[in-house]
Amino acid sequence: MSFAGPSSIHDIQYYGDHIFTTVTAAAVVVDEWIANTMHIHKRELSELLIGLDTEWYDIPPSLIQFLGNKKFKFVGKGVWNDACKLFEDYELLVAHTKDVGYWAAKKYHDRDYRKLGLKALVLDLLQKVIPKPREITMSEWNAKGLQLNR
Repeated sequence: MSFAGPSSIHDIQYYGDHIFTTVTAAAVVVDEWIANTMHIHKRELSELLIGLDTEWYDIPPSLIQFLGNKKFKFVGKGVWNDACKLFEDYELLVAHTKDVGYWAAKKYHDRDYRKLGLKALVLDLLQKVIPKPREITMSEWNAKGLQLNR
């Protein structure tokens, strides 16, 4: 898959799984990614889980429609807070969020999972480590041009 405009696609390998990540500052790339994703998964849209943790200033119209589509479940730890921030900052509605901590608590009948962060949840439930270098998480995410490691 390739996109028009300035962007890069990364194949992040994580414990044998492949996570394809697109980094871009171009709305046309977002449009193409959404169109491709909806085409590839057209028979299973309601089963699709999309990780959400974004930094945006100019919101492409296709992203507004995508995030507002109730067919998709946007997942993460504290994802509701991310969705609220998107609404507060940009009046951007994320229609369907699923907090993995609450999801785990319900599935495993253990309320303590609601209190854990994403790294602790992944370690406890999947016995895998999420690398989250401090120099990346504490860096300037609102910079005009992001470095590759962000």
